[in-house]
Amino acid sequence: MAYTGLSRSTFGKVNVREVLERYEVVEKKEIKEERVDSKETLSAEKRLRKELKRKNERISKLMEENTGLKQECELLRGRLFLMMQRNE
Repeated sequence: MAYTGLSRSTFGKVNVREVLERYEVVEKKEIKEERVDSKETLSAEKRLRKELKRKNERISKLMEENTGLKQECELLRGRLFLMMQRNE
C-alpha cells in the first residue's frame, strides 16, 4: 500500500488478489475446509512442515533466479565495458 498509494480495500478485491498471487507478490490464501471428523484434520506439525517445504521451494526458486540475474548482469557489464573502450 505504501508503494502504490492504493487503499487496503483495493488489494482485498478478488481479481487484484489473483494477479498478486499469480506473480507471487503475496502468498496464496489457503481455504480451510471444515471437517466433521477430527482425525481428518491436519495436525499443526504437518501444516507447519508443509508450509516450511513450500517456503523452502520458493527460496530455492528465488536463489536460482538471483544467480541467473547476477550472471546476466555480469555479461552486460562486460559488454558495456567493451562498448566504452571502442568509443574512446
